[in-house]
Formats: sequence, C-alpha cells, structure tokens
Amino acid sequence: MCEPTLILAGINAAATAYSIKEQSRQAKWQEELNEYNQNRQNEALLADYKNQSTQLNIQEAEEDDASTEEQIRVQHETRKRIAEARVSASESGVAGLSVNGLVNDIIRQGASNVGTIEHNFNSSAWQRERERQALWSRTRYGLRTCLKNQKIYRCLSKRLIIKHKAVSRR
Repeated sequence: MCEPTLILAGINAAATAYSIKEQSRQAKWQEELNEYNQNRQNEALLADYKNQSTQLNIQEAEEDDASTEEQIRVQHETRKRIAEARVSASESGVAGLSVNGLVNDIIRQGASNVGTIEHNFNSSAWQRERERQALWSRTRYGLRTCLKNQKIYRCLSKRLIIKHKAVSRR
C-alpha cells in the first residue's frame, strides 16, 4: 500500500508542476500583450509623426505661396509708383536727376520690401525646420523608450530617418 505521505507528496508535486506551467503560460501571455501594446504605441507615434509632418509641409507650401504673391504684389506696386512718378514729372515739366533720384528711391524701397518678405519667409522656414527636428527627436525618443528589442528599434529608427530626410527635402 501507498503511504499517505507519498500520496500527498505526489499531489503536491503535481500541483506545483501545474502552477509552474500556469505561471509560465501567464508570463508568456503578458509578454505578448506587452509586445502588442508596444506595437500599437509605435504605430501611433509613427502616425502622429506622419500627420504632423504633413501639416508642416502644408503650412510651408501655404507660406511659400503667400510670400510669392506678396513679392509679386510689391513688385507690381513699385512699377506702378515709378510710372506714376514719371508721368507726374513729365506733366509738371520736371526732368533730369531729380526724377532719377525719385525713381531710384522708389526702386530701393520696393527692393527693401521684397527683401523683408524674403527674410520673413526664410525665418519661418528655419523655424519649421526646427519644429521638424524636434518632432523627429520626440518620435525617436518615444520609440526608443518603449522598445525592448534593440533590433526592432534600429529597424524602425532607420525607417524613420529615411522618412525624416524625405520630408525635410520637400
């Protein structure tokens, strides 16, 4: 006959083995859940990066169009003022250096206005580039902190660098 202590030891061993197996299965399930959540977080970070980059590109295109239109308007206004000055001078019977000086002042003022428009556009383009770099850094940092597997990080990081370079060149 079997001893009761042997029976209890066998039951205890079976319960322990089952408990270990169940803990292992639970740990594996938790690891898969964590990986799934990390993947969703990475996808969300990349989607956010793409959306914000697209918004920066749209903003850049709109500002470029507005700057070009403003420069054309200023140039047209300058030519109009030159023509008005010349017509006024000829109607008044004035000619020579005084008219040329007036025309040169109008041209200088128009060029200054165009230069200001270009400077403002370049400043906003510089600011957008800083925003792109900050966005890119935040996205990379977010990916770095939520990924355990460095191989996956390097792969995503390379994809992100390529996307960032492509977006920056537009």
